[in-house]
Amino acid sequence: EGHSAGDRYLIRFAKGFGACLRKNDMFARIGGDEFVVLLPGCTKDAAAVRMEELRTALSREKETGSFSFGVAHVSEGVAENAEQLLRRADLAMYQDKAQRKR
Repeated sequence: EGHSAGDRYLIRFAKGFGACLRKNDMFARIGGDEFVVLLPGCTKDAAAVRMEELRTALSREKETGSFSFGVAHVSEGVAENAEQLLRRADLAMYQDKAQRKR
């Protein structure tokens, strides 16, 4: 349906997803159809559960559909830059995507 339809979809998705987040969570588009979510105070397991809950909630909405995600956690005292963290999250997202296709 073209770029403008894709843009409208991304806007609907971002609004729907953002509405499900806590006040202190951070959500941003980092390019194309990729977004990053920071869930302060969540363990890796709690973040994965939260993302699964969000996916389930949004998959019920006709306008927003579903999505794949990857979780990367930063432990206190571990030196890791944003690029490394995003790379780990991206790899986890591709694993999620592959599992969901099966």
